[in-house]
Amino acid sequence: MWDGLRAQRAAPRPEPPAGSVVADIPGGGHGPGAVRARLTVLPVNAPLAPVHRIAADRTAGLLAVVLLQA
Repeated sequence: MWDGLRAQRAAPRPEPPAGSVVADIPGGGHGPGAVRARLTVLPVNAPLAPVHRIAADRTAGLLAVVLLQA
């Protein structure tokens, strides 16, 4: 199971669906631009509003802190 997940991680990531919001979760390596993960917010019943970008960015920051503590 883990080998399959590692292979997926090494593979290039597809582009997120149109209209979605992507926020990088920092802390995955060395340097200020290191990304540990990506949070993708998808539109379900209606297009995403600017507030969804703000919520995704704040959530990414909180997840970074939690992951650093783990």
